[in-house]
Amino acid sequence: APPSTSQSEKQPETTSESLDIFRIPIPPKTNESTASPSASEPSKTGMGSFSSPDATPHEIYLEFYEAWSDPEQNRKFRRLNTNKPVSEEHAEPALEFLRNPDIVVPIEMPALDAIKSGDLVKDGEAQFDRRAVFEQGKTQKAKFVEQMNFDEDQFDIITQALNRMANLCSKSNKADPVLILWQKAKETGCTDKNLLRQLLYLAGTLTVTKNRSKQAFYDRYVGKSTGSGSAILDMLDGGLAKLEDEAKAEAIPEDSEEEIEVERLLDEIGQYNDLLYDLNEQTVQMRMRLLVAQGKAVEAHTFLKKIDPSISLHLRVFTPVLRLHLGQKNTSDALALYHHMKTIPSVHFDSDTYVQLLSGLAEYGCFQRDAPPIEGATTELEYSHGSGPGLFDELVFDMSEDIIEISSTNARRLHNALAKGMPDDSGLRMIGPLESLRLENEMATSADRVIASRVQIDHRTGVCPRTGIQLRLKTLTGQQKVRLIKGCTKLAVEQEKNWKHQSSHSSAKSKDMKADENLKKFLEWLDNRHGKPFTAIVDGANVGYYMQNFQDGRFSIHQIKLVVDALEQMGENPLVILPHKYSRDFFHISLSDGKKQRQGYTPAEQRILHEELMNKGKVYIVPPSLLDDYYWILGSVASQTVSSKGEDLTVPSEDPNRWPGARPLLISNDQMRDHKLGMLEPMGFRRWYSNFIVNYNFAAFVAGRSSFPEVGFSAADFYSREIQSNKGDQRENVWHFPLESEHSEEWFSVCLDASSGET
Repeated sequence: APPSTSQSEKQPETTSESLDIFRIPIPPKTNESTASPSASEPSKTGMGSFSSPDATPHEIYLEFYEAWSDPEQNRKFRRLNTNKPVSEEHAEPALEFLRNPDIVVPIEMPALDAIKSGDLVKDGEAQFDRRAVFEQGKTQKAKFVEQMNFDEDQFDIITQALNRMANLCSKSNKADPVLILWQKAKETGCTDKNLLRQLLYLAGTLTVTKNRSKQAFYDRYVGKSTGSGSAILDMLDGGLAKLEDEAKAEAIPEDSEEEIEVERLLDEIGQYNDLLYDLNEQTVQMRMRLLVAQGKAVEAHTFLKKIDPSISLHLRVFTPVLRLHLGQKNTSDALALYHHMKTIPSVHFDSDTYVQLLSGLAEYGCFQRDAPPIEGATTELEYSHGSGPGLFDELVFDMSEDIIEISSTNARRLHNALAKGMPDDSGLRMIGPLESLRLENEMATSADRVIASRVQIDHRTGVCPRTGIQLRLKTLTGQQKVRLIKGCTKLAVEQEKNWKHQSSHSSAKSKDMKADENLKKFLEWLDNRHGKPFTAIVDGANVGYYMQNFQDGRFSIHQIKLVVDALEQMGENPLVILPHKYSRDFFHISLSDGKKQRQGYTPAEQRILHEELMNKGKVYIVPPSLLDDYYWILGSVASQTVSSKGEDLTVPSEDPNRWPGARPLLISNDQMRDHKLGMLEPMGFRRWYSNFIVNYNFAAFVAGRSSFPEVGFSAADFYSREIQSNKGDQRENVWHFPLESEHSEEWFSVCLDASSGET
């Protein structure tokens, strides 16, 4: 058409290529007086009412179009509130394009053609680089604008509409319109990252939800609830093997022509997105969703192995594939995928995933002593054992490095898996779906060849009544101690910088105030000092202010002396960590109303501080303006090499005169909310806290006196409430898993070779 031809006269012919499967006649354009309720009365969410569940994709698409183009949205996309509004007449051609289900402008993008024909990759390399694909999109856009005779305002309306409708579809869980949205996006030469990601999500959702059997199949492997109950309950009796049998019995229907077309659509959007932009977790997860729904575990696994390690993927991407491997009895592939997952820093395992792997392998008999080795376990994956109790030990050891405790549901699941997969004479029986995992506190006998029991540990002795095993105290490893020192030092330096920045006090600018150097001096002092090693470290500020939050409350040196005396009577050698200001005769304290008050020691308090504590070497004064917490924290891991003469200070459980457990004890009621995230990872922090922290209580001192000057201590743990293995005199490794329960003494005890008789 000549340049003078009007826009309404220059609409190109529609091509013969259209969505015939989904095609319906285009409804006539309606005005407000004749518009349907779904168009004129959008829901509160801004979307149509979707009255018919049998609506075609184009009918649903048009409802979203009407929701997008409601009066409020109309004002936005036509910029009616700006000084450059778009008239209704000027906007109408763009809206007419959006309403049309046919392809109006031919799509000529070689990269998309290569994706459709399967020729995108040759000799392991894509035929088009990113720059070329962007140029193809740019060319298609120019062609579209020219043939439609659109200006940038009209093109902008189309771009806004496609993004907005895709967003509405995502929010309302309606994926069918993606079939038309994608065609419109291709016509315009779309390279918009946000729109492509939304279309990819919708295509993945549409692919899985096209038939209910496929949806149910996918939901099983991601742990979602199904119509017959939760996936967890499905696992309790028969587990993964049962799910696989059910999947076979269901005979998931072959994909229809419509479903095949939708799967191609997902692949097309996914590959096009990958050409333009780097892979990310969302795009990978969409691929996994489709492959798992199709039951293609090997293909999904292969795709995951090819992903660049620099792409940060999390556990949720892998677990459906792992579970599908196990459901299909691919034990070798399941173990290989798990091994691969362990090499990815961004994958943080949870207890469900570990138990899922252990249960799947247990059900298929992989942990029987005479089980054939899992293919590739000792060669490619370099495990010391290819099957049997040895492989179980290796996998649970991995678990014990990441997980502290398991749920009773997971304990029951593992029990049933072992009952199913171990020999008939194991002594285990399956637990029914309505039964609980009962307590078994009686000693195992020769008939109990395999133990998988819920037990109650005697908190006074730490002994398991089922196996006779005494649980041990798991102390910090050398690496964890180094991380603790580095973590505390880093926090101290950051706190020092913040204080200097915020404070106008002259001492804050002092060059002498260096947190890292002062902490190093403290550790060196502890390491090199002579005399008796310190076996208890007292958080002086915490004890001094204990229960003093009343009118006329004050920092009490009497309370510190009370705690020191009590510890010495128990055979401990205490060291008090005291902030610098409390070593002076006068200092300021903060009141409950936020005000400051000057406090001075009485003569009696001065005598206690100087003569009975400081002069006798029972106090370490923290340098001015430095936080005392880091000193008593690091005191717990200081070597005290000279004073201890290199000996372990841990008190054994058989010592009748002292609390058993790690030394030095840390006497504090501090909950560590300000520091625990920066000090250690959660497991390391819990181990440190349970090893060393001792809480206390007493009646507060008022005017130098206490109504009941006796200290009550809550002893630190002398056995660790963590997953742990211990060898008995007559048994192989016995594993104990703490249970998530109100009763901290409840554990799950497992021994896979208890055939040697009573313990």
